[in-house]
Amino acid sequence: GLLAQYVVRGINTTGYSSVVVFDPDLGGHCQIRTNGDYGAATINTVHPGQKGQELYIRLDNDSDGNKTITFGTPFKVTGTVAGSTSASAMLHFVSDGTNFWEVSRTTGLNQ
Repeated sequence: GLLAQYVVRGINTTGYSSVVVFDPDLGGHCQIRTNGDYGAATINTVHPGQKGQELYIRLDNDSDGNKTITFGTPFKVTGTVAGSTSASAMLHFVSDGTNFWEVSRTTGLNQ
């Protein structure tokens, strides 16, 4: 037979500012929406996660213009996320206990 397993994750949302900090223990899915009050932002976490811990980040760009998102010390990424007006990006990370390593990203998703 077919055995299907899945994990239900909470959504960890936070306000947008020049520095955005997520707690990966509050939910494996983090979400922010940019706004016109701030331009570019840097994303950080309160700790680098536990070995094998997954983290998904959804970035929703507002209609005020493109925002560039960079990632702080706990992240190992392929580069910044250059947002598109009214489009979203989804990033997937896995922790090795020291850093969150980027596994994949999808950009330009229609909202």
